[in-house]
Amino acid sequence: MFATLARTAAADSNVKEVEVKKVQEIMRRVDSIDYSAAAVNVAAKSQLFEQMPLQQFVSRASKHLSLDDRREVAQAIAEVCKADGRVSEMEAQYFNGMVSSLRLSAAELMFDAA
Repeated sequence: MFATLARTAAADSNVKEVEVKKVQEIMRRVDSIDYSAAAVNVAAKSQLFEQMPLQQFVSRASKHLSLDDRREVAQAIAEVCKADGRVSEMEAQYFNGMVSSLRLSAAELMFDAA
């Protein structure tokens, strides 16, 4: 989740401090881990070093996550995308790609599990 959120901060190719703080806040809430701003910034640029594209990794990992877990990741991605008060076209495209990789439909994003 950390790598996914950090990369979300860089989705529009401009990592803002408010996005870094949002990633830190979410990770404290979800995993009780305090990541430094430097760690978030390094992870945001991790595509330079990855062996497998993040969306492919998320797609494979999503097979092992519950619907609620996949929704939580998608919601966290949305929070980071909206952290600076606007969502750019690049962020929207990134969000859509990640939701697809998480194997979520629009209905699954909208409605709680029955």
